[in-house]
Amino acid sequence: MNDEPLQHHSLESSPKRQFRSRLPLGAVTTLAAVVVATGSATAWWTWQTLSTRKATVTPPDTETVMPADPTGASDVGKEPVVQSPTQSDTASSGSAARAEMRSVSVYWVKDTGTHLEVVPSPISIEANQPPEALLQQSFDHLLKGPETTSQASVASTIPAETRINSLEIRPDGIHVDLNQAFTTGGGSASMVGRLGQVIYTATTLDPNANVWISVNGTPLETLGGEGAMVSQPMTRQAFDQDFAL
Repeated sequence: MNDEPLQHHSLESSPKRQFRSRLPLGAVTTLAAVVVATGSATAWWTWQTLSTRKATVTPPDTETVMPADPTGASDVGKEPVVQSPTQSDTASSGSAARAEMRSVSVYWVKDTGTHLEVVPSPISIEANQPPEALLQQSFDHLLKGPETTSQASVASTIPAETRINSLEIRPDGIHVDLNQAFTTGGGSASMVGRLGQVIYTATTLDPNANVWISVNGTPLETLGGEGAMVSQPMTRQAFDQDFAL
């Protein structure tokens, strides 16, 4: 009789064991699959959340600088801006233009009523050239003769056919070679007058320079029919002393 109660107690205390032992194998497999799937879904949701947070991070505001168009296409159709010269620019240009000119003198003969005298007439020529070119331009004006309107009170005693064969500045002075026409026509006063015109015009850059005069390569020794002696070289001072107009 004592064995039956012990057997009844053993049956009541193990229902869980009996339940577990009775759970089918298919149910256990299905339950495991659900747990694995649930864990994978949780991991996927967590990864998506982190990725979304990284993608939605707003970067700090930066200023976008567009590169310059090297072809200048952005300026197509725009009118170029032209700056008008200012008054100071115009004045500077005018000063530069005036600075490029130089005043020299050519010499004519003037009748004072009692005698003849050699008088200067200033002209403006380009300054940016060598001295020989300056003298050549001075003689070009001289051989053309005075203007009939502005220089009506003066005249030239140099024959119109006179030409300069050569003009050189050498260490010993200024050498002027004329053609034969220089020695033709006119009286003694005309001969002296043309000699003075050549000497004074040749020394317009240097009034103290020596002047050597020749005709077709031959030094000029006498002048005119009266045979006035011409010393070489000639200077302004020597002309004023030796010849009276």
